[in-house]
Amino acid sequence: MEYITLGRTNAKVSRISLGTWSYGGASTVGENQPVGWAGQDDNDSRAALIKAFERGINHWDTADVYGDGRSEQLIGSIWNKISRDEVFIATKVGWDMGPYDYWYNSDHMRTNMERSLKNLRTDCVDLIYLHHCNFGKQEQYFDEALEVVRRFQEDGKTRFIGLSDWFSDKIMKFIERCNPDVIQPYRNVMDDSYEATGLKGYVEANNLGVCFFSPIKHGLLTGKYTESVSS
Repeated sequence: MEYITLGRTNAKVSRISLGTWSYGGASTVGENQPVGWAGQDDNDSRAALIKAFERGINHWDTADVYGDGRSEQLIGSIWNKISRDEVFIATKVGWDMGPYDYWYNSDHMRTNMERSLKNLRTDCVDLIYLHHCNFGKQEQYFDEALEVVRRFQEDGKTRFIGLSDWFSDKIMKFIERCNPDVIQPYRNVMDDSYEATGLKGYVEANNLGVCFFSPIKHGLLTGKYTESVSS
């Protein structure tokens, strides 16, 4: 396995990270909005975590909303087999609105952070992302959301903060104000606006860490699917 320095965090992580969205299984948020993947077996997920570690993948990515915490719980369940200190854990907050009608309510963010730490069986995660850049029509929830994750950092609940989104231009819109240590844009050979939006240049100029998500487009680019289908 090849290892890299994750930008200004100076963390040494595997060039390939392990995403655990599917480990949460089928789940919904809000008004039954699906956010998960059916058919995932917990034993398979644990075996994959162990195999990934054995192959040198020490950067694992999860989120509070993946299976309503199930993905995090699976990761937290294997510290008897793998040392927590040998894995760089990234989680996310913000996709789950809870009882509120908008994303990034500060009280709910704090509640979910505590739950994530409990699920992961750790006192501190290595990285927590703001899960997306939907901060309200007037961006009215941005300052509060940023203040909350900065407080997580000050309180020793996360080492670093990050900013994630499906669209590179949205990350670019908030990146200077957010000043994240790491960004997580959606990028693969079919969907690639990383350079055109100026995000690549900004990351390199400011020594930020970057971890692309869905590089194989949810499995569509694995070579498994060779025939076209009608919609």
